[in-house]
Amino acid sequence: MAENNSSATAAGCLSNMELQTASDGGYSCGCTADSRSFNNVSSQSQENILAPLPKSPEETGVTLLDTADTPSNWTSYPEDAFTYGEVRFLIAASTPFPLTISIDNTVYAQNARFGTIGDYNFVPDGFHNVTITRASGPRTVLFEKMFPFRAGEKSTMVVMDSETTGLGISQLSDTPCNNLTGNYGCYRVANMSFVGSFYDILLQTGETVFHDVSYNTVTPYKQAQEGSWKFQVAGLSCSDTYREIPVISSGIYRSSCTWSSPVLTISADIAAGKSYTTYLIGNNWSDYSLRAITVED
Repeated sequence: MAENNSSATAAGCLSNMELQTASDGGYSCGCTADSRSFNNVSSQSQENILAPLPKSPEETGVTLLDTADTPSNWTSYPEDAFTYGEVRFLIAASTPFPLTISIDNTVYAQNARFGTIGDYNFVPDGFHNVTITRASGPRTVLFEKMFPFRAGEKSTMVVMDSETTGLGISQLSDTPCNNLTGNYGCYRVANMSFVGSFYDILLQTGETVFHDVSYNTVTPYKQAQEGSWKFQVAGLSCSDTYREIPVISSGIYRSSCTWSSPVLTISADIAAGKSYTTYLIGNNWSDYSLRAITVED
């Protein structure tokens, strides 16, 4: 996929934790250690299809983008499907108006608003121009950039706020976990909320799953035992013996951290052999408050 253009240093107890930084399309990303207050919001647990064949909104249970003007070949394999990748769009930008998103001259999302995510849809292998315009009123071009797409690979394009350009896109590879054993799936978290934000993801019993997830980064996948899970989004204060748990399971772990009151609860249903991502989106100064969207990759 695209070469990473931004990075954020994970501060705190585990300075050498590796994070996969998404391609930000012109974003500058930062990470601060100051405390922040957030609006408490209800978590959203949503599921999406595994791919490649799209399902109806009734089947997926996900808030889908309006597909009135979408390509007809999205509902079946192209004859030369091996030359196609797959892409979906998540809207994390706090624009007060709906958006239209096109790849080259094909509309992939119409009337897209904050918090909506679409199904995976086919995109030819190679470099393609992604354009975002207003869906209503003056059809102003708000963002335009060339992105690479690889045959056989899935990706999520996250439309985000940008301090420099107004809007930007981060392209995340959705290559799922392989060689899973028994009753395990995989789980990761992406922070697509706002510049300067960072979060710690904990089990309800206090064990740390992911530490210092900075803005515009996605954690590596971790194996997760199948079942219904709840995670807390909070800040931590750790001892020198701090560590993340290696596997998300019902085992007993010892936590060397104390944590502040959670700002958000994530609900995720993990199925064996499948991979999931929770996207943290929103901010603490507008109507688009912090929330979680969990989808299948």
